[in-house]
Amino acid sequence: TGYEFEYLKVNGSTVTTTASGNSRTYTFSITQNTTYEYAFTPIKYAVTVSKTGSGTITPSSNTTADYDSTITFAATAATGYTFTNWVIVNNGTSQTYTTSSVNITVKGAITATATFTINKYTITTAVASGGGGSVSAGGTYNYNTSVSLTATPNDHYQFVSWTISTGGTSTVNPVTFNATANVTYTANFALKKYTLTIQSNNIAYGTVTNAMSNSSQNALSSFTSNATAMNGYRFVGWIDSAGVTVTTSNLLEITLTQNSIYTAVFERASIAVYATIGGEARICGYDVENLTGSIHLSAVTYSGYKFLGWYVGDTLLSDKMSVDLQISSINGSIIIAKFAVNSASANVNDSLNNV
Repeated sequence: TGYEFEYLKVNGSTVTTTASGNSRTYTFSITQNTTYEYAFTPIKYAVTVSKTGSGTITPSSNTTADYDSTITFAATAATGYTFTNWVIVNNGTSQTYTTSSVNITVKGAITATATFTINKYTITTAVASGGGGSVSAGGTYNYNTSVSLTATPNDHYQFVSWTISTGGTSTVNPVTFNATANVTYTANFALKKYTLTIQSNNIAYGTVTNAMSNSSQNALSSFTSNATAMNGYRFVGWIDSAGVTVTTSNLLEITLTQNSIYTAVFERASIAVYATIGGEARICGYDVENLTGSIHLSAVTYSGYKFLGWYVGDTLLSDKMSVDLQISSINGSIIIAKFAVNSASANVNDSLNNV
């Protein structure tokens, strides 16, 4: 089994034989001393090799092998691939081998197939503990597949860098790379920087706390400032860089969301004194230039009327007809001396007397 007849020599000469199945017959008459020499050789069988995936195999091409000889099949995976198995059919019998190198004794025609499997890698994405944005999802990718990751900052944040678990950083966004290993890309975000100015329109008129000029500050930071008018001046309100009034409260409270300028507006104070029907309002001791000290107010009641008091809006300052008031407490105020009818015979001829 596994061999075939090669030749028969009689006294050194090759003779013709008759085949009969697996035998050879030569018929002769004995006429002398005779030497017979015969030879059998192993049958050569086809060895067919192939592969799936990427790698090298031995034998690298189809060949032949003698019966009962040993042939070594070896496989080496290419970068990014892993050897999976050999499937070898030997004389009609199939067997799977998971070792990359295997020795086979030839018993017939052989078909050998090596399988290489492409490596798959897990790409993981994350946001650094400080937060500030989001990242596109990772996933599983075949070896050398192009991967693109995008980091998206939240409002008032900016992308800073990627931290790469296999080493190094990248400031490119989106970042593109080929999958060659399991790796985590962590996006780092930081608050944007905005410039902030808090100022007085004239420090001779009034001052502000926490004043600053074109100061670089983190976005979303909170700031407060209080405006205080100098003697003779009054606070009007806070305005922004567009001249829009932010608040008329002395206390400014802001959260920084853009480059901003906040200006406390002060102006020279003025005091107006009026009288309603029924009397007159008189004023003295008024320092027009500096608006300091106090003013003296006195009321004169017309016949048929009575004095109600000195008012700012609906607020009663004093019910005394003659009163001294500190200017610092009434800067920018409109003071009204209010009178009411005390007799039906009152002569009413106007609504307000300006003093």
